[in-house]
Amino acid sequence: ASSENSLAMMYFENIPDPADKDHNSEMLTNLLITSLSQVKGLEVISRERLQEIQKDLGGTDTKNLSPSLTGQVAKRAGVTTMLIGSILQEKPMLAVTTRLIDVQSGKIISSQQVTNFSVNNIFSLVDSLSSLIQNNLQVKSSEPGEIKSVADVTTKSPEAYRAYMEGIELDEKIYWKEASAAFLRAIDLDN
Repeated sequence: ASSENSLAMMYFENIPDPADKDHNSEMLTNLLITSLSQVKGLEVISRERLQEIQKDLGGTDTKNLSPSLTGQVAKRAGVTTMLIGSILQEKPMLAVTTRLIDVQSGKIISSQQVTNFSVNNIFSLVDSLSSLIQNNLQVKSSEPGEIKSVADVTTKSPEAYRAYMEGIELDEKIYWKEASAAFLRAIDLDN
């Protein structure tokens, strides 16, 4: 059964860089999950759970969901809404388009485009998107200051977060020595 306010955050497609070698899509997805998870009254499904469901449905690429599998994964996760998006990048600027979709009907609840954010300001971009998504879902924080900036709960360094994402990717591929080096680099960049 779906929770009244529940959300599956799907992977953001990086249109000019489908391989996402700079981890911008991955960073945006994970940071949005972190930000929205702070909202009381909103259940956000973890990325790992969505990947498990996709594997169960026969999907092989757990980083990207095919349009046909997206709805199936969201339904299996038992959420009421899902967020899909895309990134256009003209270095160093990003433009992000999101669509909030009702899982049962498939109807678009809202669509947003956020532009003119530098890659170095990805945390401000996430904070802005998070606020827009909360408004579109009509979920409000009960207390002022309840939701912290994503930079306050992660890192203030995009380079540190990018190194962390590289470490996770390498760890998943069982390149432990390289993953360890990426995690140490993330710690150094965060200080």
